[in-house]
Amino acid sequence: EPQYEHAYKFDVNGFAEVESNGKLGVINEDGEWVISPKYESINYDEMFSGCWTAYDEDYICTVVNKKGEEIAEFDYINRYINGYDVGYFAVSVDGKFGLVNKSAEWVIEPKYDKIHKDYDYNGCFHVEIDGKKGIINDKAELIIEPKYDHINYCGFSVGESKYEGYFTVVLNEKYGLFNINGEQILEPI
Repeated sequence: EPQYEHAYKFDVNGFAEVESNGKLGVINEDGEWVISPKYESINYDEMFSGCWTAYDEDYICTVVNKKGEEIAEFDYINRYINGYDVGYFAVSVDGKFGLVNKSAEWVIEPKYDKIHKDYDYNGCFHVEIDGKKGIINDKAELIIEPKYDHINYCGFSVGESKYEGYFTVVLNEKYGLFNINGEQILEPI
């Protein structure tokens, strides 16, 4: 007699997502529950080193490992502006954003109003608190404090010389300059 309302095929690791009583969970090849059926949606997620991302009826995301242990919970995972290339993902808890690594461990605690990837310079994230902007590098270090009105990555030329790897900052309509290491080259003037 069928035990599940719906079952997906077993993956290469011997796990299958199944539906029971209108909720989703995961079983192993012996039919034992690895993740009990309590989620609205569940997906094997390469983003988090082979864990599942499971969503409840409020769309809160729980990251569950292969032992069925809930290792992290987030309000939101921003899959569109992540730093997969550097191994970090922007997630939020209680409306504040931080960065987690592929093991769903915090590398930057959730304290920012916004985090987004700098696509002009792939190794950095823009952060914002109370409308003020800063920069986090690819090592998850805050290199420019969030106190500026605007920040842009730039390269420029002077005569025959090309200069790349700089951030222009704007504070109270005055412009300044930082290098890629977060060292201030020019105070906003």
